[in-house]
Amino acid sequence: MSESMIGLLMLLGIALVVSLLCHALIRRPGLAVVTAGCTTTALFNLAAYLHAGFLDPFFPIAVFVAGLYGCIVAWFVGIPFRIHRRRQKTREDSSSCRNCGYNLTGNISGICPECGRAIEPS
Repeated sequence: MSESMIGLLMLLGIALVVSLLCHALIRRPGLAVVTAGCTTTALFNLAAYLHAGFLDPFFPIAVFVAGLYGCIVAWFVGIPFRIHRRRQKTREDSSSCRNCGYNLTGNISGICPECGRAIEPS
């Protein structure tokens, strides 16, 4: 395996771990993506410096590429987090079924038409 391939795998591994942590700890998706991108850039370039012992002559390009890859990975990692938080918010809404999230506005039967669960009166 070539050294450039190892570097790319290291960059993607750092981006994945940092993205998971950022999305788990930061509720705002945009802020989590930017934070993950910046943190990935710093950690990857620190690891590259410690490995080589000197700054790469293409350091500005490495910063740009690491930040770009970090943001792209963070955006994709954040999709399940956003879906989960949106579903959680919908279920917490008083006008939706606590079991399946179906909108119960105007329902007077006392039973969810989607899942058949009895609706607790509010």
